[in-house]
Amino acid sequence: MLTTPNGEVQLSKEREELCRLVAILGASNDRTTSSQLVEDLSRRYINERSLSSHPLCLEFSQVFEELVRSRFDSDSSDYYQSEYFLRILIWVKIFIRDPSYQRELFHLGGVKILSKVLRAVTRDYLNFEDEVMGIEVLKVMTNIFQKLSVEPSQRLWLIACDVPQSLVLLLCARDLSVLNCTLYALIDLARSDQARVMIGEMNCVETLLHILQDYTNPTTRQLSSELLRQLCSLDNVKEQVKVFDGIPLCLSVLHEEDLTLLFNIVSIVERLSSDNDSSSDIRELGGMPLLINIIQDQVNKTTSSVGEGSSLLTEEETRQEEEEGGSITARGGRDTVTHVRHESIKLQTGARLATPLSVEAVWPVLQDLVAVC
Repeated sequence: MLTTPNGEVQLSKEREELCRLVAILGASNDRTTSSQLVEDLSRRYINERSLSSHPLCLEFSQVFEELVRSRFDSDSSDYYQSEYFLRILIWVKIFIRDPSYQRELFHLGGVKILSKVLRAVTRDYLNFEDEVMGIEVLKVMTNIFQKLSVEPSQRLWLIACDVPQSLVLLLCARDLSVLNCTLYALIDLARSDQARVMIGEMNCVETLLHILQDYTNPTTRQLSSELLRQLCSLDNVKEQVKVFDGIPLCLSVLHEEDLTLLFNIVSIVERLSSDNDSSSDIRELGGMPLLINIIQDQVNKTTSSVGEGSSLLTEEETRQEEEEGGSITARGGRDTVTHVRHESIKLQTGARLATPLSVEAVWPVLQDLVAVC
């Protein structure tokens, strides 16, 4: 908190600016003046994480309420793809880093309005109206809904506002940033049983398999496989994976080295293998040898990492023994020991990360496959 004379003067100046913005937002539709003020203030507070505990918390609360009440709703579809509305959204995104403002956004009806806006902007975007500003608006909006989806108690509210429907449509987004933000939001939503069932009923499996097969961006493929992994707890989704030739696709991914992607795919195969027909397909398509190879690769990597780590530890112990007879006076001596210790820790950490893939994911799949033989 600012307590110095200069700090008090600055605080007073900021209070005046915030009060001025509240007055402008509440009194008129003058976009020019309010747009510049919103941009200036959002830049100033871009690193703030808890505006509800800021010395100017009362003024911030008034600004937020006016933004939602007077600048969210509009009869013009062009408004929602304007630079002015984008600046409003960016300001709102800064506010909702604070959980109390997330709750306030629901209380003021802002989420319901934003859901309606998301549907409209999504519809225009998917109709190949690739307006640059519309894409930027979608990036910020999907990011806002992703933040709101993190809190479990808010997921049912998002469902009530029909947010999942628009997000599922955006799985066809041509912009990678929009697609990734959409996947993040759906993944968080799908942690709720009710939302997961709703998403699973929206026929998005084919799209997720398409992303997995045709996209090259590692993050996008990881996110797609993670969402599919969550949805595969549902019987209707597992059936759709079979219908859209998802089993051979998943098995083809088992050749890759991306551990995050591999973990998700192995988990998907595990869930599919609980069905007798799917289990037979997995075996007939060579799934068992692939899974055994994964286990062997992980065992080899673990053994190699532990061996190299032991070698490095021995090297460090030897150096420490050599130095017991006298103090280390050279700076380089300390750096070498630190470097050795650092490398050893990295190797041991890598070994621990590699182990769960084989023990916790691959082995249950093999057990299920063998059980139906």
